[in-house]
Amino acid sequence: MLSDSCHTLAVFQSSVNQMSQNNPNSDSQNSETIPLQQTPGVEVSAEVEPAKAVTEKDVSLKEKKKPETNQRLVSLDAYRGFVMLAMASGGLAIASVVRNSPEVLDQYNGTQWESSWKTLWQTLSYQLSHVEWTGAGFWDLIQPSFMFMVGVSMPFSVRKRRQKGDSTFKIWMHAIFRAVLLVALGVFLSSQSGPQTNFTFANVLCQIGLGYLVVFFYVNRSFVTQMIGVVTILGGYWFFFYQYMPPEDELAAVKTYLKEVQHKDEAEWSQFSGIGSAWNKHTNAAAAVDRQL
Repeated sequence: MLSDSCHTLAVFQSSVNQMSQNNPNSDSQNSETIPLQQTPGVEVSAEVEPAKAVTEKDVSLKEKKKPETNQRLVSLDAYRGFVMLAMASGGLAIASVVRNSPEVLDQYNGTQWESSWKTLWQTLSYQLSHVEWTGAGFWDLIQPSFMFMVGVSMPFSVRKRRQKGDSTFKIWMHAIFRAVLLVALGVFLSSQSGPQTNFTFANVLCQIGLGYLVVFFYVNRSFVTQMIGVVTILGGYWFFFYQYMPPEDELAAVKTYLKEVQHKDEAEWSQFSGIGSAWNKHTNAAAAVDRQL
């Protein structure tokens, strides 16, 4: 029986070898790629890379045409919101409470909280009201904060107009219009309660408008040019105060007015002595200009 099985295997092996000899190229034929048949009238191109390049070019053009998102300086927006909220709060009328109801300071007299309570109210009253002349508190920084925000936002405004294609002349015309409008609004608001136009420039809008074009001139200038401008403006303003000496008759008239009309004592106009006297209240160069205007 074993011999029959061996004979059968031998016959099977012989048959397989014979089939391989009759089809020597069977593997190669199976691995050959069938050529594509060309359709009459249609030209077939094997170059696919140029089409890919065109596609990438189209995508890049579409990306360039996408409108730029309006990116804002979040820190400046947050600071603006904080300053506006502080101004709208009116200081929570804390300074008025301390001034008109001083007994609020005595609520904890004779207790361990007496000193802390008085210090708290006095500190809040100082910080949330304007200092008379010397020094500065939180409330005195609100107006400079608006000036600061205008200066910081100015380069972004100029860049946006440049991107829109505005010329230098058009940008300057817009800046001049904005400055004049700010001054006009300031004068209008100052004249609402009077019978005639009050050409005062002490409010925030007028001060921003008057300084707008000066600051605008230094936008996108070199660092050296900007530093020269800073030194010139601050140094010139300092010298303007330093060199001024009020005439004797004008000084006497101011003192008489403060004593008899305003019922003020000498401390109202003699905060400093020596070189600092040029910055005394009511008798400095800026006060003289205000009286002339």
